[in-house]
Amino acid sequence: MTEPRRAAAEWTDWGAHVRIVVTDPDRLDAASSMLRGVVAAADAATNLERPDAEVHTLGDEPRSVGPLLAQFVADAVHVAERTAGAVAPHPRWREIVVDGTTVRAPSDLDLTATGRPSTADLAARQIADLLDCGVLIAIGGHVRAVGSGGRDGWQVLVRDMPGEPSSQIALPAGGGVATASTLTPLHDDPAAPRPQWRTVSVVAPTCVDAHALATAALRRRGGAIDWLAQKGAPARLVDQEMRVITLAGWPG
Repeated sequence: MTEPRRAAAEWTDWGAHVRIVVTDPDRLDAASSMLRGVVAAADAATNLERPDAEVHTLGDEPRSVGPLLAQFVADAVHVAERTAGAVAPHPRWREIVVDGTTVRAPSDLDLTATGRPSTADLAARQIADLLDCGVLIAIGGHVRAVGSGGRDGWQVLVRDMPGEPSSQIALPAGGGVATASTLTPLHDDPAAPRPQWRTVSVVAPTCVDAHALATAALRRRGGAIDWLAQKGAPARLVDQEMRVITLAGWPG
């Protein structure tokens, strides 16, 4: 079997490092343009800091919205359900209803936590389908692959910071990996207890699922290992002393 040739591009967008890899170099320019378009559309749909963002049109009555916003709201509800509300777009997340492109949700819905993984999943699927090639997309710590990465799979380096413990994994076609981190504090309270974990990384069928499990585990502190083991999620946890624990067949 001939190994696929690859080409990659990277830039900074949406406050994150963005990288795209395709298995057909002739498709790189088109794939990069498509990814930039999806990121721009996601920002226009979900960015609470933009007064013209479509998310501001939501309210407690059903509203017709664009398919992108509807998908992102559905993803956020899925994450809330997957984590029993530990990662939720609103305290009233159980009241959110998505029916096609009709959405009923609180007007102050916050999709920030799930915006990047939703974008990585959506863009990877669309680009692979439309350009008929394998694609890997990374937006910050959220990575999604669609299509074959060849004999060795999609090689992804999971690492906190340069020079710190790392793990090279082979991400399967159609898989996602996400890393949740306390390297950027989750709060500004100096009296709050020191986080137990520096980072938690999880491999799952989608980037949204990986993000849900990694973020919820990080917030569970001492209960993270047992909770992830119950979920059967391949995971990598790094504690404050740089000790690494892997679970459930972590592929590194």
